[in-house]
Amino acid sequence: MAMTGLSRKQGSLVAYQAACACSGVKVMTYGGPMQITNCHCDACHAATGHSYAIWAAYPLSRTLLIVNSPIRSFRISENGADRFFCGRCGCSVAMQYHPNSVWPEYHTVWLARHFAELTGGCDEVHIFREDEPMDSAPLPTTE
Repeated sequence: MAMTGLSRKQGSLVAYQAACACSGVKVMTYGGPMQITNCHCDACHAATGHSYAIWAAYPLSRTLLIVNSPIRSFRISENGADRFFCGRCGCSVAMQYHPNSVWPEYHTVWLARHFAELTGGCDEVHIFREDEPMDSAPLPTTE
């Protein structure tokens, strides 16, 4: 994963740290996110099992990844983002587009919601709402 080797001192920016469920992967960020994105695309739905995923965009220069567990990754489509998760507990960690993708944001890392300090002060958007699954019918009872 590309998020390594960054300085722990970032001037007057406040540090924030979060961990996955097993604490095998920790992420430290400096300052708040640039943007919060609620993504309703098919890929986020498939990757998370939810109708949408919440991602927070941080510059790579303000992000430090601390790994004590294997990091696993996958890419749903050739031009999609690489999605990273903890190899021990399965927790989503981050998403990063590569230079040849549809959105070549290789200077930015998109952290999963539980790793992000969502303090406000940045844009929050919803994207790919047209892909959002319809509400499911209730499951039948066995009475």
